[in-house]
Amino acid sequence: MVRLGHTLKVVPAFVLMLVALPWFGSAQDAKTEIAVKIAATSMNVRALGITDPMSITETYAARPDELRVFDLPDLSDIHKELFWRSFFSNAQVHIAHAYSSTPITAYYNPLIEGFLLLQWDARGPVPTLTDIRVLWAEDLIASDLKGHALPGWLRRLANESIVTALPDRTRTVMSAFEATYPSASSADIASLPGQSGTDAQIRLVERLDLILMGLVRLSQEGWVEAHFSEAKQAIEMGDRLFLSDQLKGRALRVAETSLEMPELYRGNLIPAFALKQDGQWLILSSSPQNGRFYILTVFGDATSGQPLQMVAALDALTEETTP
Repeated sequence: MVRLGHTLKVVPAFVLMLVALPWFGSAQDAKTEIAVKIAATSMNVRALGITDPMSITETYAARPDELRVFDLPDLSDIHKELFWRSFFSNAQVHIAHAYSSTPITAYYNPLIEGFLLLQWDARGPVPTLTDIRVLWAEDLIASDLKGHALPGWLRRLANESIVTALPDRTRTVMSAFEATYPSASSADIASLPGQSGTDAQIRLVERLDLILMGLVRLSQEGWVEAHFSEAKQAIEMGDRLFLSDQLKGRALRVAETSLEMPELYRGNLIPAFALKQDGQWLILSSSPQNGRFYILTVFGDATSGQPLQMVAALDALTEETTP
């Protein structure tokens, strides 16, 4: 059991709410109230980031004009919203210093390996946003290549399956984040690794553009989109008959495990990443309700009699468990 008197490290927001709520009425009321309040606010910000990202600072910051991270340079308003919606749709929500009066929400997008860090003043009835920083995986891992155009997990695809590369890299990055931020003596993100200003914004645009361009290329391949649409509908509907008609043997067993994922996480699937590699199309899809679980579909070339070659469920925070 996690006790409120214990100093928590990084905690997923939904877990924090489940742990903290039963403690109301105890001597820990003040800390519990902050924890639940910041968890709820953090989840609300993620939802706002998907629907109306440009309103986040106006809604929560006391001085929104001083927090300009969302105002990405050299982009139209439509493109700014598109970029941020893409970021938040695939962002995990973690909270550091959850029981302090200045907690930090970390929105981590594993596809671009970037964190958006929000610092709060949680003393009032509604937390106030006081600072925003951008943090990259390479800032946390000393052995990482600095300034590389590609995220670390994507560089590994030359020699490794995406099924293991993305989850393993995500766990490595989150371990490094936990070691750097929650264990720091200060909860002030301005004194810890992270960036603000134009350089941080430009890097965000470059990484998000890399992901979005893959989806643009996918949209130009009509035959892949048609087969993906069929597979997507089957997965959302839990159609085992469709999968058994397309896949055999181990490939079918792996595909069937994806149907064991709760419908909340495999319903309303939206492509989050697409890559053509060695004649195959790799497509990662997720539901906007979460930034942790993905469905991978792999398609062969247009001349293949059975273009769907693989369906697999990925959990970006735990070991891959498909048979």
